[in-house]
Amino acid sequence: MKKLLLFLYFVIGYMNIGCKTKTYPETMLDEKPLGFELKDADFDMRKLSDFEGKWSILLFLPDDDEREQYRHVRYLTQAYEWLKSRDAEIIWVSSYTTHQLQRIRSRFNVPFVILSDHERNVSRQYDISSPTHETYATLILDKKGIVRRVIVEKTPAEHAFETLLFFARMKA
Repeated sequence: MKKLLLFLYFVIGYMNIGCKTKTYPETMLDEKPLGFELKDADFDMRKLSDFEGKWSILLFLPDDDEREQYRHVRYLTQAYEWLKSRDAEIIWVSSYTTHQLQRIRSRFNVPFVILSDHERNVSRQYDISSPTHETYATLILDKKGIVRRVIVEKTPAEHAFETLLFFARMKA
């Protein structure tokens, strides 16, 4: 029995099974995230505060798997008009350069804002990226810029589904 308890202590304590530690984006819930200013695909500077007054969907996608990125973007592109009808704007914060974003926007026919965080300053600031690891993360901010939903470490389909579900539960 003692060996079993030690084993369970090891598994739960050191492997974090069943007791997930919150990441920084999750601790931002009900708070205003740090602002940022980045170039968009048209080389215009955009601030996070530019989007206040609308719901904002901050989308962080790892750049190591273009196929998964396309899948994620496709799901949200298909729902973009519906999200706009809910007064929401999608903001894809990408680690690609502005020139790369122009190609991606036309190749994927992306209708929403794409911002270049090429040096990953914003991703690191929000604890979404490190030198060795990037993760999928979606932050939903209300019209005042307060984080109301955080989605991390899920598949592109789950991110899109949970984002759409969040807005579907709101009154039109």
